[in-house]
Amino acid sequence: MAKKQKSAKKNRPQKQARKTHPLPLRAVRAMDEVYDLIQRKQWQTAVEILEPLNERYGNRIEILTGLNEAYYELNQRVKYLEISEQLVSIAPGDDEFVLNLAGSYMTNVYPAHALKTFRRFLERWPDHEQTEEVRESVTVLETMVNEMLSDVGLAGEDDAFDLALLHEEIQILQAREKYQEAIRNAHRMLQRAPRFTPAFNNLSLILMAEGDLSAAAETAQKVLEIDSGNYHALSNLTRFYCMQGDFETARLYAARLHEIQSESVDQWVKKAEAFSYLGDDQAVIDVFEGARRAGHLEPPLGDAFLYHLAAAAKMRLGDENTARSYWQKALEISPELHLAKENHLDMHKPEEERHGPWPFSFQYWVHYKAMQNLNNILSGSSRKMSQDALQKAINRFLKDFPEVLALIPVLLERGDSHAREFAYHLCLGVDRSDLQERLKQFAFSQHGPLSLRRDAAMELYKRGQLESKKVCLWTGKQWNEMFLLAFEITDEPTQTHSPQVERLLRRVIKLLHNGEAEEAENLILKALELEPDSPDLKNNLAVAYEYQKREKESFALLKEIFENYPDYLFGQINMAKIYVKEKKFDQAREILDKIMLLDTMHILEFGSMCQAQIEFHLAQKERKAAKSWLDMWENVDPEHPGIESARLRLEPPNLFHRFFSGLPS
Repeated sequence: MAKKQKSAKKNRPQKQARKTHPLPLRAVRAMDEVYDLIQRKQWQTAVEILEPLNERYGNRIEILTGLNEAYYELNQRVKYLEISEQLVSIAPGDDEFVLNLAGSYMTNVYPAHALKTFRRFLERWPDHEQTEEVRESVTVLETMVNEMLSDVGLAGEDDAFDLALLHEEIQILQAREKYQEAIRNAHRMLQRAPRFTPAFNNLSLILMAEGDLSAAAETAQKVLEIDSGNYHALSNLTRFYCMQGDFETARLYAARLHEIQSESVDQWVKKAEAFSYLGDDQAVIDVFEGARRAGHLEPPLGDAFLYHLAAAAKMRLGDENTARSYWQKALEISPELHLAKENHLDMHKPEEERHGPWPFSFQYWVHYKAMQNLNNILSGSSRKMSQDALQKAINRFLKDFPEVLALIPVLLERGDSHAREFAYHLCLGVDRSDLQERLKQFAFSQHGPLSLRRDAAMELYKRGQLESKKVCLWTGKQWNEMFLLAFEITDEPTQTHSPQVERLLRRVIKLLHNGEAEEAENLILKALELEPDSPDLKNNLAVAYEYQKREKESFALLKEIFENYPDYLFGQINMAKIYVKEKKFDQAREILDKIMLLDTMHILEFGSMCQAQIEFHLAQKERKAAKSWLDMWENVDPEHPGIESARLRLEPPNLFHRFFSGLPS
């Protein structure tokens, strides 16, 4: 940001524009906390306190000056200017506020407004201690404004300066998302200067923000009728047609943009932006290198957004180290550039958990009107809309906004987390073969986190779109075969017994839970006399043996169950556990893989299978895989008594905890 104008009034303003009532005691205490935070340079925390205070009490100079200071330090230029204007409107006779407003306009690159404000200052305070410094700024700004007017063909016009002010006013309203007022001012501007291309370019972007992509494209076309080589219009048209899902037309404008040569620093960013929408990573890097050769990356000309776009392209091309350095440079230039900050944080996650890179966040792709329409549908579905009605509503949405349908592959490939999850849930929300195909392409791609792609594959399997649970997915570094956890968990009994045996079995389970294995064994033997061919009774007998430390008898019986009852799931799971203990991992894996192919499983069978998987992976020192099985088990059956012991094996308490937990209470 530009250098802030000097101000002796840092935190606690001494002058007031008019008499005001004292703030309530609670607000006074909050402001005391704010002053302390500002002294300690904790700007964001200060803002989190000041914004609600400003919303509640409004137009209080002590609150606004704190916000102004914090917004400046946080590089939040739009808000910084808005508060600066508000302060001058409250206290127009305050010289320091007027100076600060002029500096705010300079920071936001509105030279005509800065010039007007500095001239006003000189008229009002000709003998001020900063007069000479202000006069120097006026000289620089007059040259800058004259050059700007000359560049756009307005130099020499009687009302040229007024037009420059109006042009900047449109940009200010656009930055504050006051689109209707900005549109009215843009039409006023074009009535007075019908060939003023910057006004057309601004108007096209405002129409895009309002959701009228056709009107935005038509407006940008008018620029090319006046100036066929206008790189702003060519870049904007590339973006507009990408947002409409018409990538073929977008490429035609991008090809024209590629040939444009200009001395303007802005051309590099506009070119990189257009090529990023098309996913042409090498073209983005070529533009970046062109800016470097032209000396336009040297301070203070280095553009943070250009560095971000180049970083995203480098990351997609596999050059992670260069991407990291470019994002770091972007954040040095603009610490609050969220796209750079979020991508930089994302790349520090394990490869299989990353969403990145993404050049643009969700709102760059899907316009406001489409999002508002879909939000209305989804909010209705949460109350009383049936699944059939929801599908019909989403189909109507896709009919009204067909560009969203065309964008789904792009959002799944190059979107941020919000864009990707939006596209994912949209594919799930309706039963359409084209969307199922998009989901399949995403599941078996290298884009986005493994968990989301695995979920997509599971949904496809449940819908009959995949023949097998065994799939090959990208894990961030390589392609790995894995099984989808697409089980229907049931609590329906898997074995049936006579009433007498059922009563005995209930007593057996209670005795085993209480550690009374010998008595449990006697009851099981009685039950086996009544039902000698019952694998679950024999399985409980093996458990009773194990509790009595008769491991050889237990293992022998479990192996017998496995051989004689090959379809008995607990028998298979127990045999896998035996193989793990015997370090016969291939045999254990073969059994567990076979179990993974099942579609239905009793909740107790699922828990036992999770235990076996945890033991299998721990035995092979694969703690991460074991932990994922524990998480899945806990998610399905959080009250299972075996979860705590499994967690202790995976997350043993530290020495401090061990020592104190062993002390008598």
